[in-house]
Amino acid sequence: MSNKMSSNQEKQLLQALSNMKETVILKEEKRDKKLYATVEYPISLKETLSKKTKAELDTIRKFYKLQGLSALKKAQLIEVLIESIVNQMESFLARIDAERMQVINKILENGGSYAFTDLSHQKISYLRESGIVATGSINGERVLYIPADLVEQLKALCESTEIKQAVKRNTELLKITKGILYYYGAVSYDELLSMFEKLLKKPVNLLMYLEILIDRRVYDSEIIFKDGYVQHEELEDLDKLKNEHNMRPHIAFYPFTKEELLKASEPGYIDQTASYQQLVQYMLTHYPLKKSEAEDIAGEIVFLIKIGKQFGEILIYIQEYIDFQDVDEVNDFMFPVMALVNHTKQWYLKGYAPKEIRKPNTKPTAGLATPASSNIIEMKTRQKVGRNEPCPCGSEKKYKKCCGK
Repeated sequence: MSNKMSSNQEKQLLQALSNMKETVILKEEKRDKKLYATVEYPISLKETLSKKTKAELDTIRKFYKLQGLSALKKAQLIEVLIESIVNQMESFLARIDAERMQVINKILENGGSYAFTDLSHQKISYLRESGIVATGSINGERVLYIPADLVEQLKALCESTEIKQAVKRNTELLKITKGILYYYGAVSYDELLSMFEKLLKKPVNLLMYLEILIDRRVYDSEIIFKDGYVQHEELEDLDKLKNEHNMRPHIAFYPFTKEELLKASEPGYIDQTASYQQLVQYMLTHYPLKKSEAEDIAGEIVFLIKIGKQFGEILIYIQEYIDFQDVDEVNDFMFPVMALVNHTKQWYLKGYAPKEIRKPNTKPTAGLATPASSNIIEMKTRQKVGRNEPCPCGSEKKYKKCCGK
């Protein structure tokens, strides 16, 4: 039976996709029409809240953890929210980081409104839920604005030493957290607290810290909370990662410095090791790729290795960009990839690269599982590890029961 799609089936599929896209666009247009209704600025906090539905006001109420107010009528709820927003502006600012403070400062510096083009809907929703920032159209331009009667108070708070210090502290805590998750994938609350106290050389209030993390989680989805763990958004199986860590009780988490973790927290960061550079150079030498293209491919391979993808999955990714002519060409390409695997710090290995935890007198390994059965060509390394030998990854299992599966 042929798996080839007929011309008619292809047309039907394209039409279905077109209809789905049109539906999404219409929903977004309807949403945006409501979010960016025309407003005359300056506008007060009371007028801004009056334009919201009761459900939207309830969202602001929940943002400030106000209890026992769900039965209030809209006008009554608005009065309560005005008082709460004004009184809690300082505590709100004390929880945010430099990115969110930059958004607020841009609005303030621009006279109370600013047209942002680089904020996701989730980030805008977070700011709206605070009640301090609202959306609308001013002179035909979609903007975020701060109600006029809050501007001067906000300016004074943003310039205060206490808020500046809090924002600096929060920014550092969040960046270190992202760096930790970049290298380890997930850690428990206790492990995280211990790491912070070692890095910062001072006690950290766990509840305060978690509140900062949770607040950031509402703003974006880079940090996930699950079963007493903080995890990277790309982690697919927390239980598997925990099991892998538990299999290596004799190996502590790799001792990264604060500077290394801060560096790793930057968007798009990739460990550009010597083996990474060698793979980039190999692609530039053998394939018609721009340097930026080769770096992007190598960078994605690094991340696939880091998060524990199997070797066959990595090969599938490579084949999306490289058109191999025969098995020999695939094998040649895989030699620098194997070197990259051995020198890449991995989640399953608690932030170590296989090369760093290999026991004396053992032979190199990919450090990744290869599918037992697959339609992908099996790659063979020049140096092998016996299936009954201890796995070089440090798990103390036999190779055939661990990375050699």
